[in-house]
Amino acid sequence: NRLGAVRERHQATRLRTRDARRRSQLAVWRVRAVEAREGAPMILTCGIDPGHLGAVALLDECSAFLRALDLPRDPRRLWEKLTVPLPPLTEIHVALEEPFAFAGQGHNPAEQFRNFGQVEGVLACTGLPVTTVAASSWKAAMGLTLSKADSEGLSDGERKALRKQRSRDRARCLWPDAPLSTKRGVVKESWAEAALLARWLWERERQGRMGL
Repeated sequence: NRLGAVRERHQATRLRTRDARRRSQLAVWRVRAVEAREGAPMILTCGIDPGHLGAVALLDECSAFLRALDLPRDPRRLWEKLTVPLPPLTEIHVALEEPFAFAGQGHNPAEQFRNFGQVEGVLACTGLPVTTVAASSWKAAMGLTLSKADSEGLSDGERKALRKQRSRDRARCLWPDAPLSTKRGVVKESWAEAALLARWLWERERQGRMGL
């Protein structure tokens, strides 16, 4: 039937687009591998959310999604999980979200501060360049905050759900083929936000290099 044919064409177009993206990404990595052999480092961007449901995400120097994972319970394992495997002569720049406690928080804020301190300590030992940033700052820059009109008439729970959905939608828009979803096909909010945090740092450093 016509509907089935349209779906098949849509699926075929989607697969061709995905394959084109992969070929493009492979081409970028080949060029960077040559440059790495000549001594030019490849700079990757990492976003770390040390919260209750913490996550880590890694982007390449073109802001393409590489991987995301839950924050390890033992932060000492963060380094090995983050860097294996990576090409030689690779630098990682890290954006680390600062903890923030507020009234009515649904989980123990002490856990978030403890995670932050442990992750910060691990990163200090690695010597990686780290940028700490408040959630309100990077989310505003990425267009994830709600305006008064957006949140008018909504309960706290509804506003929270809307913010989470906005993060999921933005991540899926930026990385449509990235493995960010759970087994049920829902984009994992913690992974999405870690990737968006990394994207914030990538855009910030790109603007700095361009003198904007």
